[in-house]
Amino acid sequence: MAKPIAVFLHGLLGDKHDWQAVEEQLELETLSLDLPFHGENRDVSVESFFDVACWLDGELEPYRKRPLILIGYSLGARIALYYSYAFLPKGRQPHLLVLEGANLGLKDPTARQLRWEHDNLWAEHFAHHPIEQTLSAWYQQDVFAHLTAAQRSALIAERADNAPEAVSQMLLATSLAKQPCFIDSVKNSPFSVHYLCGEHDQKFCQLAQEHALITHTIDNAGHNAHRDNPKAFARVLTALFQPFL
Repeated sequence: MAKPIAVFLHGLLGDKHDWQAVEEQLELETLSLDLPFHGENRDVSVESFFDVACWLDGELEPYRKRPLILIGYSLGARIALYYSYAFLPKGRQPHLLVLEGANLGLKDPTARQLRWEHDNLWAEHFAHHPIEQTLSAWYQQDVFAHLTAAQRSALIAERADNAPEAVSQMLLATSLAKQPCFIDSVKNSPFSVHYLCGEHDQKFCQLAQEHALITHTIDNAGHNAHRDNPKAFARVLTALFQPFL
């Protein structure tokens, strides 16, 4: 059997280097990608989840004959869901899907509309205001409530390197309002799906509980668990990877 490859997808505003502290502790070969509109792929333009999936499929073409393990955080996890269930044919789906802080989708049309309005407002902010100002507001959202002032400042400084117009376009292209709902897909998945959640990430811990997902809680971590506690995150991945080593 060919050796598997573990592919990492970062979240909005991040880049492939976000995973470095985790990747360094793993035995499996890893590949971390910059998403469209981010990092080295800042000039890669997409307008939909399908566009992103086409791009991702092209990036993974050299590894097509190897078992795929897909790990995604937040937006990266939602892209991983779309790629796994809405894009790939059954014979090419991942052997293992690991989701961190991911929303599986919205069933309610009203909730979708509200989310679309929400994401449009943020897209406007990123497109028309200084990025430091927008990031300062972005990291005040409830999902980041666990951050200390120092952690929040560090994130703002780190993420200010993003191109604001590119972030705006990515928000609209991959809004949760446009994402299919994958709750049933995950529950009936033909391959293993595991959910990782920081212990202080109340919103997504509750979501995992509501959907009865196979969940691994990362101690001393919030929404961005792989950043807050990379050692604990890597330990969970190492255990999940064992059948493939």
